[in-house]
Amino acid sequence: LSSRVATMGSKLTSMLPRLEMILRSGLEPHLSLKVLQFNSILLGKQVVEPLGDFLRELLVTLTSRVHVKAKGNGDEMEDDGGNGGVGSKEKDVGTMRDAIAALSFADILMQLFPDLGYNISSPAIGKVISYVCSGSENGQRLTVTMPLLEVSLSAFGRMVWINPNSFDEVFTQQNADPSQREMKIVALVKTWLGVVTSVSLATMISKKAQTIRFIDQKGTALSLCSAICRSPILSRVAGADIVEFTRQLLEVEARGNISTETVVEVACGATRQVVGDGPLGDAANMTAEMLKLDPLLTVSLREALDNAEKAVAMSSSQNSIM
Repeated sequence: LSSRVATMGSKLTSMLPRLEMILRSGLEPHLSLKVLQFNSILLGKQVVEPLGDFLRELLVTLTSRVHVKAKGNGDEMEDDGGNGGVGSKEKDVGTMRDAIAALSFADILMQLFPDLGYNISSPAIGKVISYVCSGSENGQRLTVTMPLLEVSLSAFGRMVWINPNSFDEVFTQQNADPSQREMKIVALVKTWLGVVTSVSLATMISKKAQTIRFIDQKGTALSLCSAICRSPILSRVAGADIVEFTRQLLEVEARGNISTETVVEVACGATRQVVGDGPLGDAANMTAEMLKLDPLLTVSLREALDNAEKAVAMSSSQNSIM
């Protein structure tokens, strides 16, 4: 920390009880979570550890709009612009903005403190993914907006990386019969790969945007390859698609000469650029250092692909024996 932040540490810490009070009041949770994230980067896990049980419940509440069916005649779930939170019946179901903010916070929290973040974030993320897989009405899948889907899958990818068994756990909790479970796994993987491979015009014309998209794709590939090695079902029903996606991504990495250093540099550049002494400068520097150690940026795609191919081959041989 800079000398300025070192001297301000006690003042920042003294503000935490008020921040907790604001969070518990449900006042603008999308902003309160950003402030909590900022303090967590600066001061460490001591900021969130005492709030663990409350944050776990809050994240589930704020994401409830994703997995609670909307009332009415097929109306799509839309952001009502209200102040989502935890104070009343209206606040019990947060706005779409708050759901996205909660999932973004969950993703960052697991990146900062993997074990603690997983413990706090996994219930909310699991419910959202269950909805994405099984939320249907009259044979039609309920609407999930692209921004919400992207942040949900990103958070789930981080969750699966920390605990590869969590992929199977999400589907086991749905109590579906084996054939339905397999269909849902296939649908989720296809949706996930479709989301991370979709290309906008901005991505096509911007080298930096292409690298940022590659970062998202690499994180997806690493998480799914890790899950393949733990989940015989995933390996059997979607392993080939995941291996092919990772193989193509490895070719993109080679053609574009995308080194680990380049990926980390672009990821750091995607964060807010703040220089100088003080909390903002320190938060930017510490975020950059965190990204340099992020396994979803630094782990080798080749190694992940090799392990995934072995798992798929083993699964195929076992199926042929049966």
